[in-house]
Amino acid sequence: MDFGLALGAGGARGLAHAGLLRGLLRAGVRPRRVAGSSIGALVGAVFCGGDLEGFCRWAADLSRLEALRLADPVFPRAGLLEGGRLMETLGEFLRVRRLEDCSPPLAVVAVRARDGEPLVLTHGTLLDAVRASIAVPGVLTPGLWEGQPMLDGALAEPLPVGPCRRLGGGAVVAVDVSRDLLEPQAERNGDTASPLTGFLKDNAARLLTALGPRLGGGQALAAELLNRWLEEDAGDPLPSIVETIIGALGIAQRTIKAERLRADPPDHLLAPAVGHIRFLDFHRGAEALAAGERAADDLLRVLPNAAG
Repeated sequence: MDFGLALGAGGARGLAHAGLLRGLLRAGVRPRRVAGSSIGALVGAVFCGGDLEGFCRWAADLSRLEALRLADPVFPRAGLLEGGRLMETLGEFLRVRRLEDCSPPLAVVAVRARDGEPLVLTHGTLLDAVRASIAVPGVLTPGLWEGQPMLDGALAEPLPVGPCRRLGGGAVVAVDVSRDLLEPQAERNGDTASPLTGFLKDNAARLLTALGPRLGGGQALAAELLNRWLEEDAGDPLPSIVETIIGALGIAQRTIKAERLRADPPDHLLAPAVGHIRFLDFHRGAEALAAGERAADDLLRVLPNAAG
């Protein structure tokens, strides 16, 4: 069956992509090409150039604490997290170094920061391409591609149907994990608040304590502003900085995705049931994987018609 997969953006929900691929492989079905944006690029890299089964086992067992340990906060400038720990972990599951060595072929979407130009990467260092594609503005510092700062591929192609189609003929199956990405206000209260916010504040406080005596004038002002953020009122009805960034990205994705789908619809559209998983809930990998496997069953029932 000749078909390609367009793996969309959606944070932790995108772990469903791995479950979908595992379900297809267990049924003896393998896509001929893959395009990915953001988390879709990350999972696509593991499938096309690495150890998918090992990645699925790791994601299924990832605890909340282990997920938080992947975060590496930096003094806020171009982003809150550096992303090095995540890339180091991803590298453990990759077997090829370059995009052109992936099988099946992989296209990774990223956006050039200086002019907003979307790039579809098919040659070059695989880890660098993924790092560029997952650079959520404000959360992760920009990735670098050929010396140029890069931003999240979801800013241009949250569901990369076109890039997948340009890889070759055959049907395109799009996997959308970003439906209802905006979280209800009620979910931000109490114990359900994003754990990353508290983690960032704790680490930022430690950083300020260590650097405080050595901060210059401009740095001291930045530290004072950061302290105000750290001391924000817990009862404030406004969302946290992380929630604000992710919410804004979700709004942009929704609009861009709708326009792209109207202009270039896929042959088949899958939407794994991951609406209950929040953007940063990487500790819920087992649930996302299971949702992806159920979506694989749905796809297998219609694939002969979708693949033509």
